[in-house]
Amino acid sequence: MDGDIVVFKDFLPDLVARLDAEPDTLFFQCDQKEVGECSSGGCQNCCTGLIAWSHGHDQGIFDNSNKKAWAEHPDDQVWVNKELGKGKIPYTTLPRTLYPNGAYISTIANYTDAFLLHFNHRVANMKVFEMKRIGKWLIPY
Repeated sequence: MDGDIVVFKDFLPDLVARLDAEPDTLFFQCDQKEVGECSSGGCQNCCTGLIAWSHGHDQGIFDNSNKKAWAEHPDDQVWVNKELGKGKIPYTTLPRTLYPNGAYISTIANYTDAFLLHFNHRVANMKVFEMKRIGKWLIPY
């Protein structure tokens, strides 16, 4: 889980239930920049900010020991989505109303069941500004 995620309530029971129901599946937060469910055909931009999987079921997707391939584009999210695109690993995205990303910042008050909010789509000082604006910045400076 990324450090720019604000947790509203305990999400572990929900994730454990999902993993129990689909133990071979990797669960990702969606990183699409629009509000709404993922496009038909599945999410094409899984977020590596929040991932859940059962031990041993990742099939090596996070192994970036191939230094040549990693050097071509050293970005974990690009790496993982490229591997997911090969169709060998079962995955799905978590419901965006429960696990919203930065696209939901301006409408988060409408999602009272949300477990968390990921402040992706914001960078550096803008991220801090947005977190302070909605009262979720916890560092005292």
